[in-house]
Amino acid sequence: MGGMKINTCNGFYCDWFSPNKAYKPKVWTENWTGWFTGFGGPVPHRPAEDVAFSVARFIQKGGSYMNYYMNHNFVTQMTKKHDMVVGGTILLLDNQLI
Repeated sequence: MGGMKINTCNGFYCDWFSPNKAYKPKVWTENWTGWFTGFGGPVPHRPAEDVAFSVARFIQKGGSYMNYYMNHNFVTQMTKKHDMVVGGTILLLDNQLI
């Protein structure tokens, strides 16, 4: 079964990444556009230019698929409809910060 798995890259940059077999696609499943915010801590920020450059470099080096994780709009829309739970901690309850 090991030969059937496709390994992937998760992180801020994946241009260095290589699949576990030469015939498999080069996949970036989590392009981190930010990171978790600790309570009272600074809000991590990654400029759009850095994100765009990292994607272009990944594709230039043979990347075949890339996914943005977590997309701000997706998170915003989900928290309007549902409680947000991260690592067992409730961040929003009925769209109210707790």
